[in-house]
Amino acid sequence: MLGLTEVNGASAVLQHYPWDDISSVVDIRCGVGSFSTPLAKMFPHLRITDQDLPEVIMLAKTAWEENAPEVLLDGRVEFMPIKSLQDVPAVGKDVYYMRSIIHNSLDAEATTILRNIRQAMGPNSRVLIHDCVISQTLQEPGVATNGLSIAPEPMLPNFGAGSHRTYQMDLTMWFTLNSKERTLDEIKIIGPAAGLVLTQVYDLVETMVMEFKIAQS
Repeated sequence: MLGLTEVNGASAVLQHYPWDDISSVVDIRCGVGSFSTPLAKMFPHLRITDQDLPEVIMLAKTAWEENAPEVLLDGRVEFMPIKSLQDVPAVGKDVYYMRSIIHNSLDAEATTILRNIRQAMGPNSRVLIHDCVISQTLQEPGVATNGLSIAPEPMLPNFGAGSHRTYQMDLTMWFTLNSKERTLDEIKIIGPAAGLVLTQVYDLVETMVMEFKIAQS
């Protein structure tokens, strides 16, 4: 997974999201901190909360000791065990970040995860879903592109073979977990079911970061 993150350019989120405007980040199902460790190094004002299963958190602590001991010494990262289908994450943080998490789950499970996060959010919190997103092979006349990258003619709108890794990942999710990569429209459906609304999309070419905030009644 560490290698795949670099291959598909997922670390671009470090440069293309306005981290300077927030103060706290929860990395849900953080693994060993492959996202939150470089984030903490690049933005020393951030307070990081790493959350994952207890046995994974033990590995994460060791990885932080090896890769970013100065962050531990500064007390800028905390570790909290969580079962995302059952537990509410750390309460009242600015950003709740999930990379390659929602694509592991069917819609019902994905909605449960987001509802748990919704319970923890403050009025100005936001959720970042960072995943591969399936693009349309054909662009229908009059259908908006939502500001996403569209290949110039005569290429297919989804860049054809240039987006093959996203479709390979879709098949991998299907065969191994009975889940899938989603289109942007499918992800939009999951958000409202959890009381969230899509507010911004950051197109990072092979992956996208989708920002959700609390839906106003």
